[in-house]
Amino acid sequence: MLVYRCAGYFKIFKPDLINGLASCDNHGNYFSIQRGKIIYVDYDVSVKGPRSTVMFNCEPYFLHVSGMISVDGAKKGNVFYQSKEGKKLDLAPELVCAYAINSLQNSKDTKVLLSERNYPERGKSSLLLCDLESNTFVVSQPRMTGVRFIRDTIYGWSSLEKKLNKYDLGLNLIWSSPFPLQGALSSSGSVKSWDPVEYKDSVIFYPGHLKDEVTERRGERLRQFKNGVLYCFYQESGASKWQHEFEYAVEDTLLHEDRLFVATSNKIEVLNPESGETLKVIDTGLSTGFSRGVGSAVASLHIDGPYLYHCYRNDPVLMVYELASLELRQRIELPDHWCAEHFQFKDESTGKLYFNLVLGAGGAPDYHRKAVLELHPDELGSPAKMEPSPETYISLKPSPEEPDKEEVWVEIRCPSLDDALRFGELHTQNQAYIQGYTLVGYHCEPNPKFNGVVHFRYSGSESPAEEVREKLKIMEQRFAKWNDSAAVYAGDRSKRLCRLDAHYVE
Repeated sequence: MLVYRCAGYFKIFKPDLINGLASCDNHGNYFSIQRGKIIYVDYDVSVKGPRSTVMFNCEPYFLHVSGMISVDGAKKGNVFYQSKEGKKLDLAPELVCAYAINSLQNSKDTKVLLSERNYPERGKSSLLLCDLESNTFVVSQPRMTGVRFIRDTIYGWSSLEKKLNKYDLGLNLIWSSPFPLQGALSSSGSVKSWDPVEYKDSVIFYPGHLKDEVTERRGERLRQFKNGVLYCFYQESGASKWQHEFEYAVEDTLLHEDRLFVATSNKIEVLNPESGETLKVIDTGLSTGFSRGVGSAVASLHIDGPYLYHCYRNDPVLMVYELASLELRQRIELPDHWCAEHFQFKDESTGKLYFNLVLGAGGAPDYHRKAVLELHPDELGSPAKMEPSPETYISLKPSPEEPDKEEVWVEIRCPSLDDALRFGELHTQNQAYIQGYTLVGYHCEPNPKFNGVVHFRYSGSESPAEEVREKLKIMEQRFAKWNDSAAVYAGDRSKRLCRLDAHYVE
């Protein structure tokens, strides 16, 4: 089992138009695993911004957002799907908010659901149902949470009205059912936990919790969500079928045959989806002392073959259970304080599973905090190891222009250009954070001698020198793009933005 590193936050997907498994992060990087090799190229020379694909006339299309302009003080853009050949499918014949790229709900055949903020005017939220075939869309307000296609209907819940709503494919309301439990219900859990789950004639839904609890532990204030409530409604009428209350907020739900697996804090509770009765409670033995916010996942579940995988972002382990007996099969210890966040994808050609990792408490300073665990179900007993890193030297040297100042030097030698770019980006951005100053906050005291210049020197490449130099220029541009949002300055607080100077040494 190997842990791969990548700069920036990234979501991995398997596009139909690319030979391999790939990801675009929010800083414009491209990460791909093809035939066991990592490919790392620039966003501008890869498929841009694919978040989802739809099939239209038997051809796959990628979601795009373009035309970022300002309309009445709000940034808006054109949202569309585009094929590999460049053919375009508009989601709407008029401008809609560019937020749509981050708020795609799901798609069914030629219909796509989008959540929109500031549409049709500032301060408003909407749910848009777009029809690619007729090139039209309909709008419902207010915007809802947990929206999902189930058969030929759409379910979603209104946090303001505390109701679960059912719509037809024209966004016409079929029924609206209030939650039967009285009291203040607060949104909680993770984004995954909000998705409705269909079971036979009913739909199971988690809207939130009843109690917030703030405690102090070893001098740290911890916020926890308690008394999460799961509801089950009849699909035909919207009448309540059953409800189940848990000690903590619901983090994830996973239906498998006639068992509903529910992740709550450090427990996995198994319910009968017909009645809501508890069949079994699995205590993972993991810690409960965590602080959290709405929408972030603490625990998540995944089933593949004979195993149930339990991810937990508070402890550096991945728990694997036998699906049939629910007995613990393997406790996988993760290296360097990395914690399993959630399952990403399965490579059907190799059978390998990939899980998102996030750096937990106690890890060395790392401002990217993202990695991927690669494992094969047949090798669960093998240890999880960090992938080999290239030969790297990091130092501070006097500035030739400012003798009383220092500049960072990151030197990497390795044959793989992709590895050099990936690890070079990790180290150069990390060093800017460690030595520099940010308005948002930092984990290290700024170095007052650091003038904001970060040098990257790469040598030993097996790729042609001209290709290396071209990629290093792109790396400089990517660093600048990253710092547009990161806003990391020289350590002397002179408001000089950090910049990258990258060169190849033959």
